[in-house]
Amino acid sequence: MLAQRFGRALDETYREADRALGEVLARGGESADILICSDHGFRSGTDRPVSTESRIEKGKAADWHRKYGILVMAGPHVRRGVEIREPSLLDIAPTMLALVGQPVPVSFQGRVLTEAISEEFLREHPVRTAPAMEPSAEPERASSGPLAAGSPAVAHPAGAASSEDEAVVEKLISLGYLSQDSLNARNNRGILHMNKGEFAAAIADFESALADNPNQAGVLVNLARCQWLSGDPRKAKEILARSLKLAPNSAEAENLSGNVAMATGELAEAERHFRRALEIEPEHTDTHNSLGILYETQSKWQEALAEYRRVVDVDPDYGEGYNNIGNVLKKLGKVAEAESWYRRAMEADPSFAGSYNNLALLLQDRGDMAGAEKLYQRSVELNPKEPKTHNNLGSLYFLRGEQERALAEFQMAATLDPKYAEARNSLGVVYGKLGREKDEMEAYREAIRLNPSYADAHYNLGLLLLRRGEAAEGRRELELALRSEPRHLPALVTLSNVARGEGDARRAVELARRAVEAGPSSAGAHLVLGEALAASGDRAGARRELSSALQIDGSLQEARKVLAALGGAG
Repeated sequence: MLAQRFGRALDETYREADRALGEVLARGGESADILICSDHGFRSGTDRPVSTESRIEKGKAADWHRKYGILVMAGPHVRRGVEIREPSLLDIAPTMLALVGQPVPVSFQGRVLTEAISEEFLREHPVRTAPAMEPSAEPERASSGPLAAGSPAVAHPAGAASSEDEAVVEKLISLGYLSQDSLNARNNRGILHMNKGEFAAAIADFESALADNPNQAGVLVNLARCQWLSGDPRKAKEILARSLKLAPNSAEAENLSGNVAMATGELAEAERHFRRALEIEPEHTDTHNSLGILYETQSKWQEALAEYRRVVDVDPDYGEGYNNIGNVLKKLGKVAEAESWYRRAMEADPSFAGSYNNLALLLQDRGDMAGAEKLYQRSVELNPKEPKTHNNLGSLYFLRGEQERALAEFQMAATLDPKYAEARNSLGVVYGKLGREKDEMEAYREAIRLNPSYADAHYNLGLLLLRRGEAAEGRRELELALRSEPRHLPALVTLSNVARGEGDARRAVELARRAVEAGPSSAGAHLVLGEALAASGDRAGARRELSSALQIDGSLQEARKVLAALGGAG
């Protein structure tokens, strides 16, 4: 019966869409530029939610939406055969305004899709901006551009509305797309601010929405996420507890609760929340991804891979899942496989910045600096407020000897996240290269203040103090580096050299042996052990270690020099 009644519903929907498009094309003629936007599509198969209904009035309809839709553009001013780079719904209005030669209000969130517009048109009608839109009583006729010679637009005066308008608004309210008290609008505005990293503005929007109705579980989840991202996990946990009381079967709230717990080191609690989320929604991809991250932090590599593979099996467009598989494979030493998964991540979700950053790191390790730079820059374009990417790009510039460019990136990373200790440490390194010793010292100390167990910062500060002749303080910082990271190879090597220089041969040998254990393939570690053994009188042991150093790196002249002094082969 249902099949007989609704079996042709989709076909009729397509037929109606084609009819409407035909009317638009007939009215516009060959001179019209046409933009066709599909909707978001709906999740299906194993990706179907089981805890909410797809009907707007019955459940949370947005849970059923897929991430991507389709945009097609055609017309005399549209370039043929080009791929549009990650368009958003927010880009449609600015692009339409540009195509009719009108300025784009600065208040608009999206961008003009210039890559889809012909170069000739853009030369004749460059993209312009205008002040934020203000209410206007009368529609304005275009004074320039393709619409200038057209007929004046028809619109109702401000404050008046046709019966058709009122009917449409009532229908949108009944479907849940509009809210008379604008709670939805404030919530959506908060999400936009949060996605842009404007957490204070987002929190204000969410709290404003909750002031009218404090029992909105979904808004509470958004507020909790914002508090967590802005660095207040305690407040996020409190808000999530309220949300779960209102909606105990929310997989989204359970997953977020698990992520907050994981960030604060409460791993058992995190797993409990993730398991609960999967009881509610067994194929909840965000939770499978979160559980994979939890396993990865515990070095449970196969368990992590299983979760990430489940993510991409359920949702082939989930770019982060492919990326995370690449991360695990890289840690397991499977670099070629990792590269393949990073590239699959970029294909699945070209807007996910993390895969570009991680592939760039891999190329940088391989020595492909030009390729790495392009990927870092693309990652920055996609997510300009991610401090780690700026820090990584700065490291690349530093390795290429471009200290001023490195400094700018490190400063940007530190500005974006004042609590990011790695950026402060990086600043210290580049200040040292530029001869700015005072700034170098302050940067290392700030990094240690932000993260007292940061081994690299203690090590770098120790080196600086040794250079300044402050041996006791320098040694202390190096020891603190080892306390935080007992296998910190550079600290072990440096402390061994310090001990040998102070005449403590036994201590020098002990530290050097630990260095070789930490880095058996490090020529420098074998060299320092050979030197320490020579200083202790163990000439045979010294020759053995120095020979090992030369087998690893035949160009190590210091090893040849010491070996020759011992009477060994040079």
